[in-house]
This record gives sequence, structure tokens and C-alpha cells, in this order.
Amino acid sequence: MDADPITSIDAVLPLAISGAKYYRVNLARCDILFTSLGRFAEPGLFRRILIVVPRRDRRLIRAALSRWSSLPLDIIPEEDILPALRDYPRASGWKCQQLLKLAAAALIRTPFYLTLDPDLVLCKPLRIADIVVGGKAILEPEVRTKEPDWWRASAELLGLTVDLAKPGMAVTPALLSPQICKRLFADLETGYGRDWATILLEHVRSPWTEYTLYYLTGERHGLLERFHTVPAAGRPRLACRSNVWYASEFSSWDVAGCFDVSDPGLFTVMQSNTGIPVDDVRERLRPYLPVRFGLMSKAAAEIVALAWPPARRTRRG
Repeated sequence: MDADPITSIDAVLPLAISGAKYYRVNLARCDILFTSLGRFAEPGLFRRILIVVPRRDRRLIRAALSRWSSLPLDIIPEEDILPALRDYPRASGWKCQQLLKLAAAALIRTPFYLTLDPDLVLCKPLRIADIVVGGKAILEPEVRTKEPDWWRASAELLGLTVDLAKPGMAVTPALLSPQICKRLFADLETGYGRDWATILLEHVRSPWTEYTLYYLTGERHGLLERFHTVPAAGRPRLACRSNVWYASEFSSWDVAGCFDVSDPGLFTVMQSNTGIPVDDVRERLRPYLPVRFGLMSKAAAEIVALAWPPARRTRRG
């Protein structure tokens, strides 16, 4: 008997507004991301968008995001889905985000879920038929030699040898299978005899990443072919050709190309830690995506400064 067709997915977005300096404008970045989701995501695509936040930030984030009632946002304290964080208060924000994207698998009620960051922009219509093909989620490929240390560290944690010549997967946005995530958790707990999150937090200085761990686990158990497919040429894929990973790339960011159907990519990345003002990003996007609400970067910084004095902004690095 054929499986029921997949009609919706969950998504997860780790979100903090205190800690690293660039977190202070995350609310402004969310206005861009949510505007793009509201414009381009087909109705009913998202069953739920989990917004996973530090408990101390929850009240302010909930108030700021209340205006996005058109999206199925569900704000959850990160400590509730990842209790191990309480014992590692100095874990870097980047590592915590990775852990939260994996931990969300325990709450997902759809066959796949989409990982998001505040610095993403959806540039084209997003339909379930484009990202789940033949019951399999599309996977954005990337060569392992681009970040060999990530692959080596993750393989070592999993007790595997790694072949850097094999294909790998790119970073957020990504579609994940909860079943592969749970197999990863089981492998870590079987190998180390402790909770999977604690194991990764104990190795927080190692350059493992969530996606290299995920991919290697799927590869080990033959699950990649079961749950994922690489898009054929010309078919929609997760990443646009043009992204901004470094401040020097902002001037050459091909925004028009990202919104053009000739580029099969769905999302462009405007990396948060580049230091580029959010207002400048909004201005570049304006001809293609007039941003709703527009909580400006200065206003966002003032709100965070009032809510979280500098002495309390110590956990996130």
C-alpha cells in the first residue's frame, strides 16, 4: 500500500536576541525572513514553525512575533527540548543552534522538517511538490573538501573513517528526516553510554556540525537513499547561486538573480555575522521583497539593551 502523500512539513528556527552582538538584530532579520515566507510559501505548507528561544528571551520574542499571526509560529524555550544546555552555560551560540536543530526531531510530527536561520530569505514560490519528490526530501549537495575538519571531527565522534572524496551536504536551510536524527542519537548513546546531547556538549570544542553528523549517520545505515534525493538539473533546490557569507560579497550579491526563475535556488543567505546593517539588506531587497513591519536594526538593538543589560548578556558567545 502506498504511503499517504506528504502535504506539509514542520520547520525549526533557533532564535536568540541576547548574547553575541549580531543577535541584537535578529528580530529585524526575522521580519525579512517571515515576509518572504508569507509571500512565497504555499498555504498550508508549514504545519508548525518551532521558534526555539532561550527562556530569558521568550517574553520579548513572543511580544515581537505576535504580529506574525499569519504564520503558524510556536515559541518554545530551548531548555525544554534540550535540558543538557543547563549544565553547559558557556556553550557557544553556534553550537547551541546546531544542537537545537537536531533536538527538534523529537517534536516533529511530519516526515521531514526544514531548518531555518534568521539570515535566510525565501526568493521564490515554495511548494511541497518541489522539496519532497517521490516521498523523499531534496538535499543540497556540497563537497566535503570545503570543510574537511567538520567531516573528520564528526566521523571521529561516530567511530567512522571518512572519505573526503564522497559527496556531502550543505548547511542551513536543510530538510531533515526525524528518523535519521533519532538514529544519530541512538548511535551516540550506544557508543558512549550517555545522553547524545551531553556527549556533543562534552566535545563542544571539536568542529563537529549537525549536518555532517546527520549525513554520516544516514550514510552508515543506508538511510540517505531512503529519505533524500538530490534535485535534477533545473529542478528547485534549496540554495540560490548567490549568497553573502562575508561582508566583501555584499556588493556583488546578485539579488535580482536570486528572485529570477532562471536560478533554481529557493533561499539566499545573508550571513548574520558579517556586520552589514539590516537596513542596508532591506534596501537591497526592496524592489523584490518589500519587508512587512520593518523593526529597524537600531530599534531592535535599543529594545534588547533595555531588556537585557550588558551584565546579563553573558551566555551566548
